[in-house]
Amino acid sequence: MEFIYPIVSGMEVGILVYSRAYIIEWANDSGETTHVYEIIQEITAYKDFQKVLTESERRYREMIDLLPQVFFESNLQGRILESNRFAREKFAYTQRDIAHPE
Repeated sequence: MEFIYPIVSGMEVGILVYSRAYIIEWANDSGETTHVYEIIQEITAYKDFQKVLTESERRYREMIDLLPQVFFESNLQGRILESNRFAREKFAYTQRDIAHPE
């Protein structure tokens, strides 16, 4: 059995340190737990990267939305996934109309 949960393992000069703990139970043939292992992985850099990526995606979407020209993002099958405000206003669509055309 494996559990994954984030824990804050401490603060050093106001810096949060994030960890992920893996708990693994080993059982014998009768199903009784014989060993419990815990592996702790420091994931602060991963968490920091997630924050930077989220902010970058927000700025990208904001920039695209402010373009004074039609912008569509589609997948390889040609299905439109995103559009900017200019495109939605020009073609009188909502983001929901474009993302879920049913």
